[in-house]
Amino acid sequence: MELDTENVVYGLVLDTDGKPLEGLQVRAYARALRGDKLLGDAITDEHGKYEIVLDSKNGREQIKQQARLQTKMAIAIKVYSPKKQTLLYESPVDDVHYRSSDREEINVTITVPVGPEEVEFEALQARIAERAGDIPLADLQQDEK
Repeated sequence: MELDTENVVYGLVLDTDGKPLEGLQVRAYARALRGDKLLGDAITDEHGKYEIVLDSKNGREQIKQQARLQTKMAIAIKVYSPKKQTLLYESPVDDVHYRSSDREEINVTITVPVGPEEVEFEALQARIAERAGDIPLADLQQDEK
């Protein structure tokens, strides 16, 4: 990869019906023998599109290291749910993009159901607000009852 060009990983995140998935976190990793190094991340838009510009310190350092070794980076993708950061997809070995170019397109199909996530704090807060009625949550106090 050239250091003076913009290095980008981009693509689509779709469900098994081909529908775009919005609001998911996509992370790009440089795959190496000693483990994966995070290159950057992005959130999918309403069309399921994402674009990760590899301009972070980790991404630039990985690019420099690959340039010194005169090799190209192996890029893998992981996709996470927005609230609980549940891993929904990880590039299998067969789908890792070896010898990647300056602009690498990686499209992903999520095969597990993706639905609304309930965070326990938000669920509890909603139940308390329902029982409190018109009283603002900030005004509630604990008593002996």
